[in-house]
Amino acid sequence: MTRIWYTPEELVQLGFARSPVVMLNEAHKGQQRCLRTRLVGRRVLPVAHAAGARFLALEALHPEVAEFANSSRSLPPVTAGYFAQAEMQALVHAALELGWTLIPYEANGLRYFDPEAARLQPARLSKKEATFLARHQRTLLSLSYTNWREQQQAENLIRAFVQLPRRSRMLVWCGNSHLYKQPLGRWQPMGYHFHRLSGIEAFAIDQTTTVQFSPLLGIVNALRLWPIAHVLGHHGGTAGYLLPSRRRSGVDALLLSLHNGME
Repeated sequence: MTRIWYTPEELVQLGFARSPVVMLNEAHKGQQRCLRTRLVGRRVLPVAHAAGARFLALEALHPEVAEFANSSRSLPPVTAGYFAQAEMQALVHAALELGWTLIPYEANGLRYFDPEAARLQPARLSKKEATFLARHQRTLLSLSYTNWREQQQAENLIRAFVQLPRRSRMLVWCGNSHLYKQPLGRWQPMGYHFHRLSGIEAFAIDQTTTVQFSPLLGIVNALRLWPIAHVLGHHGGTAGYLLPSRRRSGVDALLLSLHNGME
């Protein structure tokens, strides 16, 4: 009998059996997030560790924060953003306790306006830089900037990965659909650029397909999940399956869940 359902741990184990890079996403919308997606991330760390992973690449992580955490084995005090949220701190600290190294790969938005800027974006923008970016919010929401950011993230990831010791394995943590390996309309996600530029096909696991990003979507997803609620319940509320054509779908596996609220 062909197996259909897998736990998150089993999917990560399968992922590292196929690729040295596994990409896993969380669901967020502004400062709201689906806690389940981050709790799954913490759950799979021991499995990734057993598979040989020792590097965690994180979207929105500033280089200065990563440097402090890697040297002190603890995050510095953070008062705003995703890394100020308790479950994100728990995920990062769990990786640090395993002896992992954090890798920042976020794009430096200032370089979009000044390609010659060689410095990395600081953890705290100067008042002048913050005012400049606030003045250009419309540009930062454009498709042109978004695609530029996706490619920058991919290039930063590739640059970091090729500098790691041979046979290294890396878990990439990103938000929403950045891990997709195929363009979505005119949007070209980070995962697409990563494969295109490196030739490395990461194993991508999407956690967001059942997340309640809006009340209406919550109702739709509840109706979709009703026929398989007993299966998910048997797996503790969250389970996934492999997709038959990762090139067409953009990811290798989907994780579905009964725990989809945003807060």
